[in-house]
Amino acid sequence: MTQKLTAAYEAIAFELGITTAPAGSAFREVYINHPEDKALLYASLSNQHPSAIGTYIAALCHYGRLYGRSVKGINFKFNDYVNATDITWHADSHNPISEEMQTEIEEAVDRALFGGSIVKEEYVVDSTEYK
Repeated sequence: MTQKLTAAYEAIAFELGITTAPAGSAFREVYINHPEDKALLYASLSNQHPSAIGTYIAALCHYGRLYGRSVKGINFKFNDYVNATDITWHADSHNPISEEMQTEIEEAVDRALFGGSIVKEEYVVDSTEYK
């Protein structure tokens, strides 16, 4: 499904002359590396809403795209997010993550932002299919 959604977003972005914040691509990479731990990225087993980590990944993708820079070594780490007392809007809590996981997330986001599309040729579409 990620391939199909990414193909649609990229086709529409191309037509409009804009770029996307490829949160789904980064999310997918982390998920592939941790398929046994759905709770890591999803708030519930329905796989419909992101966990705090999934939300953090999306935020990093938007930050990187908006500012056109790498998120490697970003000053606001996931553990800062989890432990912030002034942030009350996240839907779930998660234990702090390891430095290795923080690095893995940052690298997945950078690959999504600067590594090219994850869409295989068979999924490439024209945006007119979505009008």
